[in-house]
Amino acid sequence: MIYNLLSEQLINLQTLLLKIDMNNYSTKTSMLGNGSIGQHTRHVIEMIQCLVNGYEAGTVNYEDRKRDVRIETEALFAALLLEKCIAESDKPNKILQVWQPGAGAGIGTSYERELLYNMEHAIHHMALIKVALREMQLNITGEAFGVAPATLRYQNAAACAQ
Repeated sequence: MIYNLLSEQLINLQTLLLKIDMNNYSTKTSMLGNGSIGQHTRHVIEMIQCLVNGYEAGTVNYEDRKRDVRIETEALFAALLLEKCIAESDKPNKILQVWQPGAGAGIGTSYERELLYNMEHAIHHMALIKVALREMQLNITGEAFGVAPATLRYQNAAACAQ
């Protein structure tokens, strides 16, 4: 279930990446704190990669990211990596430790809990991306892009009640 929710968000992001031109993808914008859509996309991808890469060993370190500039500048490359993230993140639940440098120890968690974290994290960054797209006057996402499933359910229930 959680895997499906994460996959849905990643497919939404992938769909955007197949529509956006290279310049808009990599242009830094004030609405993103002088960051780019590509940088936010890279961050989402690399967090999921950390989870998937740490699964076998049972230890996840979200600070151990490569910060691959190619993901920030090439939307098609990022879209292909999202496809890989979707395929590789379909794993059984198990107990994990999230390593937090400076804390001196891992924090107990589960794979499904970290999938949920990554879904919420992706939605947060997608909402920021949507703000940047509006600043660029690009209407290339649906209204649900960057909106949490719970918010969409609430909005639908409120609309039905009217």
